[in-house]
Amino acid sequence: MSVDVPLLADVTPLTVGGVPADAGMSVHECAGRVHAVLEALTGITAVRYQASSGQLAVLTQEVLAVLQLAESAAVGLVAEAIQRGVIDDSTAAGATQWVSRLASGEPIGRLLPDAVHPARREPARVDWPGVEPVVAARIAKVAAACTQPQNEVLVTALRTGQVGVAAASTALVEVEKIMPVLPGSTRDEVFGYFLALPAGSGSRAIRELGKRVIATFADQDYLDDADRKLDAAETVTWMDLPNGMTRLVADLGPLHAAQVEHAIDALSRPAPGNTCCEQVFHRHTGGERTGEPDDRTPGKRRADGLMLLLTRGADQIDADGAIVTSGQAKLVITIDHDVLTGTLRGFGRTEAGAALNPGQVRRLACDADILPMVLGSDSEPLDVGRRQRLVSGGLCAAVIERDRHCTYPGCARPPSWCQVHHVIPWHNGGETSLTNSALLCQTHHATVHREKHTATVGRSGVSWD
Repeated sequence: MSVDVPLLADVTPLTVGGVPADAGMSVHECAGRVHAVLEALTGITAVRYQASSGQLAVLTQEVLAVLQLAESAAVGLVAEAIQRGVIDDSTAAGATQWVSRLASGEPIGRLLPDAVHPARREPARVDWPGVEPVVAARIAKVAAACTQPQNEVLVTALRTGQVGVAAASTALVEVEKIMPVLPGSTRDEVFGYFLALPAGSGSRAIRELGKRVIATFADQDYLDDADRKLDAAETVTWMDLPNGMTRLVADLGPLHAAQVEHAIDALSRPAPGNTCCEQVFHRHTGGERTGEPDDRTPGKRRADGLMLLLTRGADQIDADGAIVTSGQAKLVITIDHDVLTGTLRGFGRTEAGAALNPGQVRRLACDADILPMVLGSDSEPLDVGRRQRLVSGGLCAAVIERDRHCTYPGCARPPSWCQVHHVIPWHNGGETSLTNSALLCQTHHATVHREKHTATVGRSGVSWD
């Protein structure tokens, strides 16, 4: 998704004026009006059907304004409570818990058991829904920042409704990143850049503007150091979920993230039905649209695009002998032919030992992602003699199926960590064949060559001398 952020040259830091003049209300009058708003909001759902189209639009707009201003007002009230020490004197562990407990409708007496407080007038309403922990933490964080004189520009922007609490929270983070690269600017000026963004720009636009400011004004050494730190912190992890899914989590630096997002987005557009075929990535040059829409969710379309990138990339990597890998990049599944055809019950097995049910394996078979050797045919060559030096394709799959892991005594490193070793070296006349191949991890592959070990290869496996 693109971010609509002005070019830096088009952004003029905004200077926020003073706080609006006092409307002349006392705290009691203000509290009464807030209570009236609560009652109105509680009852509005019961009468919404009476509203005309225009009234629905106006009411929705005004309720959304209340939503935004109410969070900013909550920040101001929590900031006052912090400064007065009210939260310190309460039973709350901190400002975040104070907000969470108040938002849940907890009786004031439990929070301030020793304080004198007026009886609250209860509007006719449903139970208090509370707020998400992230919202409570955001209000508490911004409220604490509002107690600091250095953030007065942001405080004023919140009071005047020029910035929302979520954007203010992001601005507090970004300003700390930007100040080191703008030594000639004041903190107020940096906040001014953020406040000059169009209404509704939000946190993402603020982060993007922060990146542009840093890219424009930081020296190259600073940028290179930042890139090195981000590159070193990149991670990709996955975890099994209780429902059978696997969650893939990637923390990527800006460049790698841009490459991944662009590649997946290019393959994620909707694919309406076509009389040519049902393959969503086929160009359908010989068919016509059926009028059936693509019922995949955006997330599913992105997942399909990612899988296309992975499978096509794995094909190219395995076909390119110049790319160093620790085993085949393409997934190979081993399954009994009778299990695959449904004659017997069972499962397929990946090189890492993960089980896949026969239906899942058949889906791969339809896409020609299962080697014929695995399907039980004799068409895949397992001996290519002296015509080919590298062990690849079906021969590699056969070696993996036989050896299962590194064959060096006492080592059980998986096939993805291993290479196929010629027992009789190629340069000594050894052939590229199943009976002259053995699976070895990189460490023991080096050991075997250094120590000049020999092995005996049989149908059941490899025995080293």
